[in-house]
Amino acid sequence: DHNMVDKKFLEKLSLREEVTYYASKLPRPLSGRDFVTLRGWRELPDGRFIIINRSVEHHNAPSNPSYVRGVSIGSGYLVAPCKNPSECTLYMLSHADLCMPLPDFIINSRVSSVIASGIPRLREAMVKYAP
Repeated sequence: DHNMVDKKFLEKLSLREEVTYYASKLPRPLSGRDFVTLRGWRELPDGRFIIINRSVEHHNAPSNPSYVRGVSIGSGYLVAPCKNPSECTLYMLSHADLCMPLPDFIINSRVSSVIASGIPRLREAMVKYAP
């Protein structure tokens, strides 16, 4: 993610759950945002893979005066295999409060373009884990 300024692993809660910290920059004059999230993942019986996130508080990630703390109300990915084993379908849902005094349509259009620009990098990362 070319907007990422910092990312930290904070705590492993179980085999498939962890707490992480993520900070990102925004275009000027906006302040950067940071998030502390609980992330969990599971492989479903039909071969789909689900990753879910939501904001949490954590003692190792107090508020940082350099950032505005965003809130991930609920977000996640569903990766579904296709007939061709080298392909998949990716679904993404993001419901977040970026604590930004801008109209929703501006935030949504910008976030959508940032997410779309990250898909090629996500694909490159996933290829490393292909069987």
